[in-house]
Amino acid sequence: MIRQISVFAERKTGALQDITSILAAAGINIYSLVTTENEEFGIVRMTTSDSPRALSLFQEAGYLCHKAWVLAVVLDDAPGALDALLVVLRDADIQLDYAYVACTGAANDLVAILKVRDEEAGETAVLLGSMGFPLLSE
Repeated sequence: MIRQISVFAERKTGALQDITSILAAAGINIYSLVTTENEEFGIVRMTTSDSPRALSLFQEAGYLCHKAWVLAVVLDDAPGALDALLVVLRDADIQLDYAYVACTGAANDLVAILKVRDEEAGETAVLLGSMGFPLLSE
């Protein structure tokens, strides 16, 4: 499992860049990022090269943040790879809260970032499932 940071941000022009500039100035790399929004604020979910330091920098800058453990599952860049992973989770009765996909930078590898209700059970299901998906960890 890896740590994901969720940063709550105002819905205004340049809000995402304000967040990424904090990491850029600190030399922290963003490995995955997804944004969601509602009428009042946005949520920027990300994994980074130094999650504890990134979290501290965001908090020092006055952002409301949340950290969570997520599964980072390496997938082949092939049709049906994500579906096969989701079948494993469904068959193990693992509830998925949300998911997004990022590129690892390695040839033909993608990473599915999965927030599941029961991290330990999810990790076990993914590792022991019929496909034996590899996981990233900190």
